[in-house]
Amino acid sequence: MKSTGMLIAIDMYNCKEEHLEDSRVLSESIVGLAEKHGMAPHDTQIYPEKNALDYALFIACYGGHITFHVYPDRGYVGADVFTIDEAADPDRFARAITKFLDPDRLKVTYVERQDYGRQKDMKPRHRTRSKTINRMRKVNEKFMQFMLRPRSM
Repeated sequence: MKSTGMLIAIDMYNCKEEHLEDSRVLSESIVGLAEKHGMAPHDTQIYPEKNALDYALFIACYGGHITFHVYPDRGYVGADVFTIDEAADPDRFARAITKFLDPDRLKVTYVERQDYGRQKDMKPRHRTRSKTINRMRKVNEKFMQFMLRPRSM
């Protein structure tokens, strides 16, 4: 069965604060990246959340959409990218977004929308990435736990 679209869900942690503070600047940057990668955006809406700092960004594209939920005080951005347009390149767009926001950690989930009765559709592909400093911190914590644990005689 032919695919009816690709959904990419991205969780980004500890993003650059200067990119998250102003919703209009972030919106313009995302629209520019979307146009560059063939997503064909035509309408953008910014919705404030209950907290005055947090906001949601929705970009309607021909044949898809882009949504961002932004929490500047936490440095977290949750993004969904969906398209059925074959001319669009949602994967490169997702990579450009992660490069632009420069998160310390991220989790990317790919879901191909098509026949939901298939087992393969029920297990999306995941990709995670951590910056070197986070990996070193984890190795250091494990080493300290190993060294400080009680030893039997």
